[in-house]
Amino acid sequence: MAATTTKSNTYTVNNVAPSVSSVYLQSTNDITLNYKFEDEIVASTTATISDNNGCTDIQSATGTIYWSGATGLYDCAQDDDDCYPIAAVNCSAVAGSCAGPSTASMTYICTTTLAFHALPTDNSTGNPNVDTYWLGAIKGFDEALSGVGTSSAEINDVMTGDALDVTDLAIAYGSITANTDSGTNNATTTVVNYGNSPLDVGFRGTDMTRSPTGWIAAAEQKYSTSSVTYGSLAWTLASTSPELYRDIEADRPTTAQEYISDDIYWGINIPSGKLSGTYSGINTFYSQLDNDGW
Repeated sequence: MAATTTKSNTYTVNNVAPSVSSVYLQSTNDITLNYKFEDEIVASTTATISDNNGCTDIQSATGTIYWSGATGLYDCAQDDDDCYPIAAVNCSAVAGSCAGPSTASMTYICTTTLAFHALPTDNSTGNPNVDTYWLGAIKGFDEALSGVGTSSAEINDVMTGDALDVTDLAIAYGSITANTDSGTNNATTTVVNYGNSPLDVGFRGTDMTRSPTGWIAAAEQKYSTSSVTYGSLAWTLASTSPELYRDIEADRPTTAQEYISDDIYWGINIPSGKLSGTYSGINTFYSQLDNDGW
């Protein structure tokens, strides 16, 4: 007499750590920053996260955008100069990239903003970081395990950007009689570094005019980075192109809170015979990389 026997079998599916591949920073484009007090530039890193338990097993991701010389590399500590960890809340799966549990892979994107002073790595003149670069990293998580991947080396640079602001609305010489100069009474303008490089400044001005008639040549104005008498001021204001660049003390900022500035001291001579009245003109300030100031 035959008997029917049934047996139950139990199978355990092991959890496998996710793997991360095809990591790209800013779609392989170089990064041009905005300037101080402008909205920070948005930057992102993307990656394919794969899990042999299926893409639905992938729970979340975190990211990092970082300089290749940062301490700890993708595990670096937050520093707006060279390291931007990106929390899971700012990383998301690309819609439709996980087709279902039978598919292993999906795409994640992690997004942050970069400060105006982030370390430049391009080949701008004198840049000591020209042989370094920026990278993106993404770490994928399932319910218990994780895996990480980084973008390819020597692809992405943060570009050098020089910029300035002059905090003063006018160069106020006050009242000076004809056939005299400003002596020790210097007018002052403050130049602030708004970029991510050391700064030199170019100067050019127009002749000053009086309504309805009268003028004072731009070359009667002199300026310097030191407060001295008119005759000892270092430079004469140019009125024709090109503007003349001067080496001021304005290093590369390393934090958003740093106020990197230098004062420019101005004086003027009023030649004999000039009519009394108010004279006005325009002095223009130009930014330029200080290539020996790194």
